[in-house]
Amino acid sequence: MEKDLELKNLMDEKVYFITFNPEKYKESIKFFDENYNYISNGNSGIHELAVEISLNKNPVYPSWILIDKDGKVLFRNEGLVDNGILKLLMGKLN
Repeated sequence: MEKDLELKNLMDEKVYFITFNPEKYKESIKFFDENYNYISNGNSGIHELAVEISLNKNPVYPSWILIDKDGKVLFRNEGLVDNGILKLLMGKLN
């Protein structure tokens, strides 16, 4: 993705791109006025936000989720996404 300058420019202009590792990120996250926390399970755990926004409440990595400013999910994909698909999606955003 970083090597595709057209896609990188579209993403810089159209979206806030956020990555986080839900198995390692232990800080609280405020998302649409709700607080989400890390759930520890002994030596491992998962962040509540990953569970909340995942399909069927069972996170798959990597996942791409495009959410509008009102919290509506516009696109969801579990697994890798082709750069061409991302360009099409970015092109449809206002």
